[in-house]
Amino acid sequence: MGSGESIAIDSATIRAGSHAPLSQAATSDWAVARLVAPVPTATPYALAAQASQLGAVTLCAAGNGGPTQFGAENCTVRSVIKTAADGVRELAIDCSGSPGGSGGAVIGANGAIAGIYVGDRSTSPSEAQPFSKTHYNFAITIEGAFRRALLAEAH
Repeated sequence: MGSGESIAIDSATIRAGSHAPLSQAATSDWAVARLVAPVPTATPYALAAQASQLGAVTLCAAGNGGPTQFGAENCTVRSVIKTAADGVRELAIDCSGSPGGSGGAVIGANGAIAGIYVGDRSTSPSEAQPFSKTHYNFAITIEGAFRRALLAEAH
């Protein structure tokens, strides 16, 4: 285990922000579940006491082709796009996420996980463009119901 092979989840433990996330705000696009067995070689991220504010973050394990090619990228949280009633925030980030990168860890300056990469928004997604209000990647913070679900499954 820990070398890129799949590990099943316990489907009875799934908790999700939405059962139809594409028709709701990005702040509902999260899910938490337990694995059927621990990964003996894995060290879990520490959970940030407070989610990232604007500033430097590291995007980890976000795409690049497959589990053996995941990498890390230093980038910046540029703005808060939306804050849900339960506190989950959507953050515009200037990371260059890749296809398959959804769920990548957004690590704050203190080395703890503060959010997850969700995807991108663009008026012209097929064109390379500089970061702007109409072309950016985004993440959500681990706060509110998302944080409570994660902590409940961690115990």
